[in-house]
Amino acid sequence: MRSVRHSELETVNGTYPGYWDIGCRQVDACTAHVQIFEPAIHCFRPLLLEPNWRVASSEKVHQRLKEVVRQEAWVLDGNFDNEREFVWCRADCIIWLDYSLMTICSRIVFGNFLLLITQQPTWSGNRMTLQRALSGLRHAAKSYRIKRRNYPQWLAELSGIPSYRFRTSREAEAWLQSYSRR
Repeated sequence: MRSVRHSELETVNGTYPGYWDIGCRQVDACTAHVQIFEPAIHCFRPLLLEPNWRVASSEKVHQRLKEVVRQEAWVLDGNFDNEREFVWCRADCIIWLDYSLMTICSRIVFGNFLLLITQQPTWSGNRMTLQRALSGLRHAAKSYRIKRRNYPQWLAELSGIPSYRFRTSREAEAWLQSYSRR
C-alpha cells in the first residue's frame, strides 16, 4: 500500500517511526523508499527467505518482525499478510501500491530475469533460477485479486492509522517528490 499524505505524519530522525508498505511483492521492492527511508528500511525477502530458497518458519519470521518493530524508526516493505494483525497495528502509516496486474507482472519479469541473467546474489545469498523467476509471476497472478478484495476491509479495521493507496507509479512518485522537497 503506498499512498501517503506527508502532512499527517511525524518523523523521527527523518524517517517515519513505523511505516508499512504493502502491495504485490516486487512492485517497487524497496527501490522508491531508499530515496527517503534508507536508514530504517527492511525489505521482506531477507526476513522471509533463507539460503537455498527455503522459507523461514512462521516463528522465525515473527521473531524477525518483532526485532524490526522494536526499533524507534522502521520501514517494512512487503506484505506479511499472515503477520498483519501483529505488524499493521504497530505502523504509524500504511501505504498500498495497488498497481495494475500488467504493471506488477512487467516489473517482476524485468527484475527476476535481470537477476537470472546476471546471477547476482539475492536475498540470503540465493541466486535466481528460471523456476524461481516464473514463481514470482504465478504468485502475483494468484494473489492479485485476493489482495484487492481483502486489503480495503483489513485497512478499514485499523482505526487511527492513516493508510494511503497509490494505483500508479506516477502517484507514488508525485508523493515521494513532495516529501523530498520538505
